[in-house]
Amino acid sequence: MKEIIGVCRKFASRKVGPYALEADLNGDREWLLSVWQESNDLGIVGLVIPEEFGGVGQNDSCCGLVLDTLSSECSGVASLLLHHYVACKTVLAGGEPGLSPFFKMLLNDGGHMPPIATVIFPSDMDERRLVLREEKGKLLLRGKSPLTGNATLARYFFAFVYEGSEEQDMTCVLIDRQSQGIPLGEEAGLPGLKVNPFAPVILEDVEISPDRIIGRRREAKAVYEQTLDAYHGFIAACAMGAARAAYSRALQYAIDRYQFGSMIIHHQEIQRMLGTMLAKLSVGTSSYIASLEREEWGMPHGTPKNRFSKAFCTDAALEIAIDAVQIHGGYGYMHDYGVEKILRDVKVLQLLGESNPVISIKTI
Repeated sequence: MKEIIGVCRKFASRKVGPYALEADLNGDREWLLSVWQESNDLGIVGLVIPEEFGGVGQNDSCCGLVLDTLSSECSGVASLLLHHYVACKTVLAGGEPGLSPFFKMLLNDGGHMPPIATVIFPSDMDERRLVLREEKGKLLLRGKSPLTGNATLARYFFAFVYEGSEEQDMTCVLIDRQSQGIPLGEEAGLPGLKVNPFAPVILEDVEISPDRIIGRRREAKAVYEQTLDAYHGFIAACAMGAARAAYSRALQYAIDRYQFGSMIIHHQEIQRMLGTMLAKLSVGTSSYIASLEREEWGMPHGTPKNRFSKAFCTDAALEIAIDAVQIHGGYGYMHDYGVEKILRDVKVLQLLGESNPVISIKTI
């Protein structure tokens, strides 16, 4: 695992970090696709896919550490892999039989570059509800999805859709945007993760073949919960990667910045802020690793859960990024110093999946 992280760190520092700010400002998708191709060459794209299906076969904690490493250079790039990893986890959660055809599609579609995948999560809003119905022997899917990461880049969408009024009547289907001509809504233009195109997917009676159903019809609730669990854990990892970059930049700036007769690293308030940032970073990192490893310790109210880790890590990352901007003073708002980009990125990470207030409410 350390060897994998070392390779990812070298790759991210050479191929991602130096170009991340310019790509963020210009929305450079060609650069993003080139990073995707090189990630595949290193085995990063297939990290979560089992070896027997042609992947690398690493566990969730390894995937989280890879996302953390990439996010420390650019959270937008990390979010591309984050959504693809979650799509792979959807296939795994669906279980046997039928894993091999799906993974074969994800690893190679006949081109030089593996296709990008993503997941469409269900929405409680009626206007964002995807409904699957059977009509004249055909399965037809209609609706408009919530904002979906990787939207304009993904070929495959793994969508959790309803088949009736009951929430339990949920089915997971695979949609091939390329062959089925699926239109997208307007890109959201989010302030963070700007290289990753978020947009709604528009489905107008799209026919779903029975062999494109993950698991069993109307019984995908458990698949959805496992997929959302992985999503939360991977978001937490990305948040800590961004926070790691914010802390490193703030620390280096404090060491280099001379003001009022001394380096600002010697000011007690700056030391307090850096110490608090480091504490949050350390605890957050331990939190997401423990939750992804899913260890059961038997302590009352002490079992690590990915949704709690996501809420804690994204909140902590936002606080760390704000403090990094504060330490930089007026320079913190300038693009060249990089911390304002981190602040924008972690705010969007905070909103992915279920929002943190919703997670807290559902816990009670």
